[in-house]
Amino acid sequence: MMNKQKTSKAGLWKVAIFFPLLALLLMAFGKMGENVNPKSKSNNPNSLDTLIYGKRLIIKDTTQYSASFIKGLKEQYKGYEELRLKDDSLIIIYQMNNSRRDTIVLNKFTIPTNLELNKEVVFSKREKDKSFTMVLKRTNYTNMEYQLKKEGKTIKSGIAQLGDSFYFGAEIDIDEKGTEIHSRQYIDIDNTIIKIEIEQGKIASITYCVDQNEQKFETLTFFLRK
Repeated sequence: MMNKQKTSKAGLWKVAIFFPLLALLLMAFGKMGENVNPKSKSNNPNSLDTLIYGKRLIIKDTTQYSASFIKGLKEQYKGYEELRLKDDSLIIIYQMNNSRRDTIVLNKFTIPTNLELNKEVVFSKREKDKSFTMVLKRTNYTNMEYQLKKEGKTIKSGIAQLGDSFYFGAEIDIDEKGTEIHSRQYIDIDNTIIKIEIEQGKIASITYCVDQNEQKFETLTFFLRK
């Protein structure tokens, strides 16, 4: 009888130890594949400091970028050690394996801010004896409100967003003089594409659908900033 009581007490003691340990493990690891660091140094409630598959993603203020842009970064940067997004700067840190030693590489990419924040910027052009105007307004680091007008009448409007893979390289077009124009591309949900020249933001173009049934698109290039 005494042996049974000892066995029973030992079993209860093991259970008492097991469940608190299990709770601690669940708190420590959270969801499989993505853990949020609860000890963020930033006091900004909109900041993000998270681990995704063991890689770190830090964003100073998530409200300054579109949700799809942030989602894309989470999905794309798995091969890097760390990715930081602060204002208009995207910093990517990764480890390069050399024969002698591991080398840490840091690359910095800049999000264009040539168009003033929350200010309407007007671009215009003439084509086939018609006047076109494109009004662009950057509302944060990734979102661009746009209106396309033909002879003063709005024919297309919406919000286009900077692609999360913008740092892979610029879009290149050739003007009538054979000069290369390097642009960043913004895309609306209906596949409207707006390109804005990187260096000074003085040239823009738009590609938009003119026939949904036929999926016919029209491109208007080389709008000049007024």
